[in-house]
Amino acid sequence: MDILTLDNNLLIFISQNNNNSFLSFLALLFSGYGLLGLIWVLLAVILIIKERKHFRVIVLFFLTIISSSIINNGFLKLIFARLRPEYSIPNLQVYKITNDYYSFPSSHAAVAFAGAVILAAVFPKRKKLIYFIALLIAISRVYLAVHFPLDIIAGSLVGYVIGRTFLYINKKINFIKI
Repeated sequence: MDILTLDNNLLIFISQNNNNSFLSFLALLFSGYGLLGLIWVLLAVILIIKERKHFRVIVLFFLTIISSSIINNGFLKLIFARLRPEYSIPNLQVYKITNDYYSFPSSHAAVAFAGAVILAAVFPKRKKLIYFIALLIAISRVYLAVHFPLDIIAGSLVGYVIGRTFLYINKKINFIKI
């Protein structure tokens, strides 16, 4: 069995066994449908206000997640052009039809992990919580059957690399002290 077949079968298994209404609610919430994608914005603002961090953290954070989205949606998805599960698996239970055709890599996962890298560097005491939220966002995409498992793994790695790259650039130009 090749890896793409395994990926498809795993998604089908998850989709057929995701009938818990509470977990479905949480998946929708973390996926961004419930908050229109504001989970990271709220977390960043709360942490910055609570811990009295500099406004430049918000700038670095937004530059990172916007760049992650552009790289993922504007380049990587077009290069790989893997169809979303709803278009490639007949009769798949999907929670929400998406507005684009391509799924690899997951932009939600990429943005979540890119943002998590920045927030975890700025708020090291909250690192586990921040990465846990990023993981929940990524997993929610498979639970909702809008991404294959490999999509979120690749998206998480892309986001992590982008986040680390922005931290490296920040260190070189000394934009904010972390």
